[in-house]
Amino acid sequence: MNYGPLDLLVIQPSPFCNIYCSYCYLPERSNTNKIKPETVEKLMERVVEANLIDKEVTIVRHAGEPLAVPLSYYKKYFSIINSNTPRQVKIKHSIQTNGMLVTDEWCRFIKENGISIGLSIDGPAFLHNKNRVTRAGKGTHAKALEGAALLQKNNIRFHIIAVITAESCNYPDE
Repeated sequence: MNYGPLDLLVIQPSPFCNIYCSYCYLPERSNTNKIKPETVEKLMERVVEANLIDKEVTIVRHAGEPLAVPLSYYKKYFSIINSNTPRQVKIKHSIQTNGMLVTDEWCRFIKENGISIGLSIDGPAFLHNKNRVTRAGKGTHAKALEGAALLQKNNIRFHIIAVITAESCNYPDE
């Protein structure tokens, strides 16, 4: 049986998340371990050896909070990925974030590397803050919007994903 071509590869940089969403399915979101550079290297080697990528592949950093992993790790990861991918393959990078750790330094890196950004915002504050809370139980909506504003200030386009709950279905316009 043949597989491929692969057009989407999801990598979880760390199980750690800086917030504590009530609906989160990750059991180890307090674990601060990070994916090892040699794991990323082996992953890319195997994907290329198996001929799973053709002309283009999107690599998404998702689950946990990807921006909780230091920028220095991403610089190393990107270098490993680029050096282990055939020249004719276009790599698109994407990060799904809760937006709370966006900084000007992250914005520079995002722009320099053409990274696609997705923000996780579950609608207006009264809906978002019911489930997306800090470890102390406080809402995260305002901080997520600060991250969105910083991305906008740096002319970085982003998309939004939202978890739809039974309650949020009662407020489709909001």
